[in-house]
Parts: sequence; structure tokens; C-alpha cells
Amino acid sequence: MKLAATYASSEAFRAHWPKCVDALSRLCEGPLSPPDDRYSMARAMIEDTRDRPEVAGIEQALGKLWAFDERFFGDVIGGSEPDFRWAVYCSAYLIDDPHIAADLLDAYCPLLGTFAVETFGETFVRKVCSTFRDDVSEVIWEHQELEAPRHESEFFDWHGQLNGSPDNVRAALIAQAGIPPLEHESLPPLDVMRVFSPQVSSPAQLGSSADEYLRDLAQFYEQHGYIDVSKELYDLEKRRSRMTDGTLFSNLTSDAIARVIRTAKHSVCFAAPGIQMEPAKAMAEVAGRIGPELITVCLDFDERVMRMGFDDLNAVKALQGAGISVNSTPGLRTGLVIVDHNGYIFTPTALYLEAEDRPAEAPNAMHLSKDQVTEALARLSPAAKAIAIAMAKTDEEREHIRRTAVEVRSQQVVATTVEQVERRLTEAPPVRFDVARQVRVFNAYLQYVDLKLEGAAIQRHRVAIPPNIQKLGGAKDLEGRLKTTFDLIEKGGKLSSKALEDSLNEIRKNFTPSLGKDHGRVVLKAAKPHLEEKLKTFRTELEKHQETVKTELQDKLNESRKQIVDYYAPIVVKNPPDAMRGQFLKFEEPEARTWLDHELDRAFPKAEALIQKMQLDVRYKDVTFETLNREDFLAAIKKAFPGVDWDKAYSEFRAAGEDQEHQG
Repeated sequence: MKLAATYASSEAFRAHWPKCVDALSRLCEGPLSPPDDRYSMARAMIEDTRDRPEVAGIEQALGKLWAFDERFFGDVIGGSEPDFRWAVYCSAYLIDDPHIAADLLDAYCPLLGTFAVETFGETFVRKVCSTFRDDVSEVIWEHQELEAPRHESEFFDWHGQLNGSPDNVRAALIAQAGIPPLEHESLPPLDVMRVFSPQVSSPAQLGSSADEYLRDLAQFYEQHGYIDVSKELYDLEKRRSRMTDGTLFSNLTSDAIARVIRTAKHSVCFAAPGIQMEPAKAMAEVAGRIGPELITVCLDFDERVMRMGFDDLNAVKALQGAGISVNSTPGLRTGLVIVDHNGYIFTPTALYLEAEDRPAEAPNAMHLSKDQVTEALARLSPAAKAIAIAMAKTDEEREHIRRTAVEVRSQQVVATTVEQVERRLTEAPPVRFDVARQVRVFNAYLQYVDLKLEGAAIQRHRVAIPPNIQKLGGAKDLEGRLKTTFDLIEKGGKLSSKALEDSLNEIRKNFTPSLGKDHGRVVLKAAKPHLEEKLKTFRTELEKHQETVKTELQDKLNESRKQIVDYYAPIVVKNPPDAMRGQFLKFEEPEARTWLDHELDRAFPKAEALIQKMQLDVRYKDVTFETLNREDFLAAIKKAFPGVDWDKAYSEFRAAGEDQEHQG
């Protein structure tokens, strides 16, 4: 039994349980208030499980709350997957109050997840699922008073009673259940529609009858005046029908592949770099009908493939969980899907580069002939070859297939390999594909850039005048440079880097406008070659300046030092300081100069200590998703680059992320 594909671990279940308890409280004290005192009697028991979510305690508390002993006798009727899907889709698409819908899903989904089925048992979970359906029914029929079909053979007016919630709100609600949002908000699955309208003709499990349901529903909407939505469903049906009408070129998305797989009567063969969840779920469903041994899957099972967006690790695990053997062929990049005698070769989509949502008239697949299908099966793998032999009509055809050599080498993906890949993806999680696509839109236009001149500003170096010299008095002719510290060279002198810094600031101004202190400077990719030329010229000037500094700096330092000694020597001779009297016997000018030089030795650096490697540090950084989502980003780049159509780029940015709800 499989209901919700979520809350698979004990940790996930227990982490959510307090939220489940709170949701139950709000429901039982609000829209689903019991007709008696059941909740008040069970409340303490339920609250007691908040911090101690033990299985026995939960079963006892919920059984008392929902009166399981009174409502269920013998085998549980209901609580199956169609009931679950009906309750989830009704909560997300029909219940007007999103808070009630959220509480229903918060309360029930953990109790219907993988962990619950394995831990509480199928019988208990089916009782919970049946209660879920009952509670959703009470909300939509008793509180909202939705209009039911007048006849059991008439379609329920799903479109006319939609709740109007945004797609992202619905998707967030449904995500808890581990099932996908509806392909179209006005097209509920047939098993959901049949709960409302039991006598609506049930299409067979095979063939194109699902499209017949779509056409019938579109006609119903048209008759009720929903012209626009009816047209949308007719267009959807046309896109689907292109898959089976003999057209050579087709548009195969993961959803379309899943629809083709669900038509399987005899066998399924799938080979591609990777597989997404929808085709995997379809194969798991088909495996329950025809057997997993009749499903062949060949992938390039590698973490790099998953980082490119070809593959979904959870999809692979879902296949293995359904008993389907998954084989790996390193480097496989072609896509092939064969269902019975119907086959396509297709170009898989790397979700890191683009979304799967593409116009129906944009083909990525080609239909194979019957002979091509047979050849593909025979050459793909031993398992596929065995299927081809079983499907052959004549002894001659079977013998031809037996003589055909298998060309694609592969080996089975075992549990240890899955664990290794999962561990690497956990240690270094791949970026969300919709985020990567959005960032790439603006990365095509601009980059952040930081220009930093290092080691050139010799004029900013100062030395501290030794205290013994400071006590001798001020220096009028050096007062611009000599106080308690001393400028080693003149700020506007030949060795100053001011001219270089002015030149670099001009480059910044012309090529790297600032987007504000919180953003930094950026350069247009189109202007980057011109910027590099300017920086090349600048580096040449920097090298010349460095050679000049190397040649002349020590002379400048000596000159600066001589200015200090020349000034202070007469003062020292006239009034020798105590620090000198304790060291010298004579106090003439030579001794004064010697003493001053000795004092300055401890403060003045040598030229080689000052001369570092002068360099221009240029660092480029790509824009990030967080930066692009800042409210002031678009206004900032419009101001910095008024000549660029940023509205067009920003619309592409938003479009690149619209399908994120399909990425999981």
C-alpha cells in the first residue's frame, strides 16, 4: 500500500508531529468540531504525544478521537489511493480557506506517509485515510456547500468551484502529499472525478481512453460556458494525441513520457542519461500490473549526471523500490523510450540548462518504426533483447534478433553505489536547477568586478619620530611632514602612486559603475574586452612606476633622513639630551649626527623593506541568486546602465524560475 511518498523516515515524522497535533486541535475546535465530547476526552492523550510521539500512544489517542472501534468492523472499506488523491486535490483546489486546507494536510499527511504505513500498519493507515476523506467531504459539502452533480453520470463542475488559490500555494500544500500538482487546474484525474460522479464512464487502463476523458470533460466545460478553459483542454488533448497519431517528430517531456509509459500492455524500455520522478512513478505503477521483469531501465548513474539535471536520485530509488532493475551505462546521452511496439528516440533535457516546459511545436523526439524498435531492443541490453524475442511474431524474426549483438554495455546499479552517490550529493548538494537557470540569465550580461591596486602607495608610509628626538622641539620648515610621525616621501612627489590611482579611478568610473555600497561594482560582459585592454595599459604603467621606485626610493629615504638630522644636529649640540649624555664623552656636531642616526635607525625602514610587489588585483565574481532577488537590484542596474533593456532580461529571469515547483 502506497499513499503519501513523504515523511519516509522516523526523524521526519517525529519532527512534524507537534505541527500535526496543533493542526488537529484547530480542526477539532473549528470546522470539524465533533458532535460529542470525543475531542475533549482525547485531547489530553493527543497532547501527551507531542513530545513523546510513540506509536502505541498515537494509535490509542487517534483511535479514540476518530472512534475507529465504532466506525470500522472487519475489513476496512475505503482508505485507498484514490481516496487519498481525492482528499489532497480537493483540499488544495476546492477548499476556499487555505488555513483549513493547510491544517488538513498537516494533520493527515504524516499519518499517511511511508513511515506511517511501515510503522502503524496498513489497516490503521487506511482508517486514517478514510477519515481524511470524510473530513474533507465535511468541509466542501457542509461548510462551503459546493454544488454536487445532479446525476451520478454527469461530471462534477470542478472548474466552476475552484478556490482561486495561486499555483504556488496549491503546490506547497500538495508537496506534503508527495504527489504532483494537476497538469491543468481544471483537469482532475479520472479517479478523483469519479468520487464525485461515480457513473462517469471509466476509461480502460490501457490505450488512449485517458484522452477520451479529457475530451469529454472539455466538452462538458464548453456546454457550461467555460469557453477559454475548454479550449485549453482541447489544446492539451491535441498535444497528447501527437504522441500516437503517427507524427514523426514529437515533444517528449517527462510528463509526456509518463503518459506513454502508463499505456503499456506488455513491456517498457527506457534508456537515457537519467530519469525524472514522473516517468519513474509511471513505471512503478506499470510494474504492479505487468511485472517489474518486463521493464528495462538503463541510465548513466553518476552524480555528475544528477548535477546536470538529467537524473533524480529519488526517481532511481523509486524504481528500485518497485522491484525494477536499474542498469548503468557510463556516458549515455541519448534518450530512448519504448512501450510495447511504440518507440521514440529523444533528446533529454538537462534541467541545469533549461526547463522542460517547452512549446508543443518544439520537438525533441522522433518516432521509431516497428523495425527500429526491434533493432533498438535487440542491441540495448540482454533484458531488452529477451523482450524483443518474446514480442517477435515469426521464427525468422526471433532468429534475427538472437543473432543481433548487444552493443550497449551496462551493469546493475547496486545499493552500495546508490549510497555512495547519495552521500556525495549530501556532502556537496547540487544547486537548484531553476535557481541556476535564473542566475545564468544575468550572468550573460554582467559580472561583479573588484579592482585593487596593491603595494604602490609608498607615500602613505610614515615613521614615528623617536621620543628622544621629539623632546628636542618642533620643526617649522618640516612641519608639513614632521610632527610625532614623519612622511617618508612627499605625497605629490615623483614616487607617489597618486597618478596611478587617479588613472585607475577613471577606469572604474568609465567601465565599472557602482550599484551601491550593498552591491559593489559591475562590468557589462560586452564591455569586458575593452576594460581588459585598459587594464593591460595600466599594468604597463605600473611596471614602469615600480622600476622608478626601486631605483630612487633609497635615495629619497636618505634625503628625508638627512633633513631630520640636519635640522636637529645644531639643537643637540647646543643642548645635548640626557639620552646622549649617558652615551658620549664629546658633544660636537659629529657626535650629534651619530646619536641622531642611531635613534633614527630604529624608526627608519630600508628601501627593500618598503618595496613590495606592486600589482593590480582584478577579481571577477558572477552574480548570485540572492543578489538578483534583492528589491533594489533592478533599479540599481537600470541607473548604472540606462542603455540596456533590463526589463527584458528581468522577465527572462522570472520565466527561468517559474517551473521550480516541478523540481522538488
